Amino acid sequence: MADDSPKKKHGFLKFLIILLIIAAIIFIIVKVVQFQDTKQTVGTEDVFMGNHDGDTKLLHRSARTDDIVVDTDLDLASLGEKFIILPQTDIEDLEITINFLDGDKKFLDSYVKTLGNVKSGVQVSFSISLFDLGLSVAWNTKYSSVIVTGGTVSYFS
Repeated sequence: MADDSPKKKHGFLKFLIILLIIAAIIFIIVKVVQFQDTKQTVGTEDVFMGNHDGDTKLLHRSARTDDIVVDTDLDLASLGEKFIILPQTDIEDLEITINFLDGDKKFLDSYVKTLGNVKSGVQVSFSISLFDLGLSVAWNTKYSSVIVTGGTVSYFS
């Protein structure tokens, strides 16, 4: 007795598997590019800082320094400097690092500040006093830079 029924083809299943493989490859490429975009050099030394909080999240990306606007002002009350952060987008768990550099742009010290969840257009400010830095760092600091080292941004915000 011969089986005369036609054999089932799994064309749709093959198509679906190929589509999933292509989507995974694209996802990996996008995450690698985002990883490279968040690395930033500090001063003239080989100190690299960046944010990788969004590397493992599907619907979020790592917050970047371009996502905030930073302004500074002299703060006489704390004998230091006031940093005013204006987010350009909603950021979850924002963390910034302020790096202090000498006249030759060599790294002296850094100060990490966690700001938490921030909303677009709502400014956040804080001060760093002379006593937070130490006299030696404060005396030798000629430049400072601000880098986002934590936080995620939703693709849908």
